[in-house]
Amino acid sequence: MSTPTPVAPPEPTTPPPTPATTQPTYYARDTNPGDTFALVGIVLCFVQLSLIGLFFSIFGYKKSKDAGRSTTFGVLGIVLNAISVSIGLLIALFYATVIISLFTGIQSSGDSTLYY
Repeated sequence: MSTPTPVAPPEPTTPPPTPATTQPTYYARDTNPGDTFALVGIVLCFVQLSLIGLFFSIFGYKKSKDAGRSTTFGVLGIVLNAISVSIGLLIALFYATVIISLFTGIQSSGDSTLYY
């Protein structure tokens, strides 16, 4: 029977010296692909381009949903633009009603003179 040969312990290794100043590590922000479109839609709502903003918000919502990300900005843009479009349509309907009633009132009176 042979005797096992003794194994020498490994030599201790020293860690490499650290630099005096270390640079902070920056990580890329994980972005939502639909946020930009949804935010553009929200901004367009406030500059009275609600119909265009509604399309941008819907597109941003769909991009966020397809990426499996948060759809909060898309939903917010859709709601704000839908409210703004509906208010605009109500105002346009009101003005159209007033203008039509004024013209029919002028025509039915038989007086062709307009008084300002």
